[in-house]
Amino acid sequence: MRFPSISSITRKALFSLKRFPFAIVLTVITSIVAIYIVEQKDFYLRNNILTNFIFASFIVFPFFISVKLIAESFIKNKIFQYLPSLIPIVFLVFYTFWLPETAKFNDYYITISLILVLIFHLLVSFAPFLRKAKHNSFWQFNNVLFQRFLVSAFFSVVLYGGLSIALLSFNALFDFHINEDLYLELWVIIIGVFSPWFFLSGVHEKIEILESNMSYPKGLKIFTQFVLLPIVSVYLLILYAYIVKIVTQGEWPIGWVSYLVLGFSITGIFSLLLIYPLQFKKENRFIYRFSKWFYFAIFPLIILLFLAINVRISDYGITENRYFVLALAVWLVFISVYLLINKQRNIKIIPISLSVIAIVSIIGPFSAFSVSENSQFNRLKIILTENNILKNGKILKGKKEIDFKTSKNISSIVSYIVNMHGHSILQPLFTQNLDSIFVDTVRYYTKDRDIVELMGVDYFSQWDRGDENISYYYFNAGFNDNQNSMDISAYEYYFLFNDYFGDAEKEKIISINKYKFLSINGLDYYVLDDNDNRVLEINTLSFWKEKMRTYNLSHNLTKNELSFKAQNDSVSVMLLFNSINLNSADSNNIVVSNANIDVFIKIP
Repeated sequence: MRFPSISSITRKALFSLKRFPFAIVLTVITSIVAIYIVEQKDFYLRNNILTNFIFASFIVFPFFISVKLIAESFIKNKIFQYLPSLIPIVFLVFYTFWLPETAKFNDYYITISLILVLIFHLLVSFAPFLRKAKHNSFWQFNNVLFQRFLVSAFFSVVLYGGLSIALLSFNALFDFHINEDLYLELWVIIIGVFSPWFFLSGVHEKIEILESNMSYPKGLKIFTQFVLLPIVSVYLLILYAYIVKIVTQGEWPIGWVSYLVLGFSITGIFSLLLIYPLQFKKENRFIYRFSKWFYFAIFPLIILLFLAINVRISDYGITENRYFVLALAVWLVFISVYLLINKQRNIKIIPISLSVIAIVSIIGPFSAFSVSENSQFNRLKIILTENNILKNGKILKGKKEIDFKTSKNISSIVSYIVNMHGHSILQPLFTQNLDSIFVDTVRYYTKDRDIVELMGVDYFSQWDRGDENISYYYFNAGFNDNQNSMDISAYEYYFLFNDYFGDAEKEKIISINKYKFLSINGLDYYVLDDNDNRVLEINTLSFWKEKMRTYNLSHNLTKNELSFKAQNDSVSVMLLFNSINLNSADSNNIVVSNANIDVFIKIP
């Protein structure tokens, strides 16, 4: 085996920089910004434009690559090939400033970002082939990209592991204290600079020569034929057995079967893509027959998929998740029909069609967000009208006596709308201005509860079961800044602790300097030293008993009222409970279901 020389590696690196300068410079700048944030001990610095820039850079990086590949295909002049890169630069700036501050980064922005990541990565796969219809070069190009990605990921992990062990060894042998942040910064450099640069050095420039490359990795053939395809066949039998059960027992399909069908179908298509070049060889005709049989076989499963989606939409309306499942079901129908009737089976249509669906799903009146918003808002109005909460399009004032199931249903819809689309969507239902009510809101995620209570309805979270023998409590820091001002200058370290409990023995550990912060069940917390000895024990049971005796089941308190302090000679801790859900069957049996806590620590 011949290894590349240093000069060869350097030459490839410089060529990659010359070919993809914007993409590589972006990764370098992003890594510098990330290291700067790591160096800052103030958490709140991470909620500014720098965090948004890092997030936007991750999304735009493949956009730079695809734009350059398209330019190489259409523009002959080497200099002019760089001009289209202005498009992703403009998009990067726009997206960085369009993203909200971290505290308001809800499901809407996360979904948009994930879809954009999918679109830009898919675009890379077919960007050089917008003018070319050659199938083998398309497959070979993406095969190289896929292998290059795996190799760069493997090299990055090995490189980080080796350098981290070297640092640990240096620390142990020479008793030289190394800042723990250095390990994170090392990972940032490797994953932010080395990995993408190494990946780009393997992207083919002369696409036309790939058409004559008929080589196929033997290991990939063995893996696909003897591992992936048998697994696909087993899952197919399981799903067909479930279809038989539905028919014989006359029951509707359960909701999660749609994810299983989608997972099976996409895995099957991916498996067939991996062995695409083999199906046209005479000795591998069974692969061609298997692929044709596969696309016929998934049609009954697609029918099952549509039935499962219909059940969920009929009961609960359309949400983004159900929209995407439905869109993928439509895409499966299209791809299956196309690949059955198209003898050449142009696989380029797979990423192109998926990109089109992804773009439609986030833009325009038929996007996932517009359709889901209208569906849930109309569903909410129907429920409110049926329970005499809404009349003439406005919420009636006063407390409403409605059952637990309806209250929880209303709470669920309002939470969805607020978290995904914002509270302004609900403004037409109220006479008071919601913006003025929430102008001093400190915690964005408490708006849904307050809006439900403005309707005169008891708020219930997804964890509430409606057990009459159990009382449910919710406390959160209020919205008045004058009441919530606190002096935290005495504390050196800060981190946000956010977790769901429910299991009395669940543990969660967060490291802070040479200490560890341990949570057992939401009531008991411990500070541990390097040897896992308990330096400080914190029990909040009496604290919450007093709150439950004093206040209603749901109450907004000040930050001072929701702060709990504990200290000894070794460490000083303040727990500021931004929000907490508790339930209690009696005063001696309290269970914390979830908590959001600002933890401040001082180490003398």
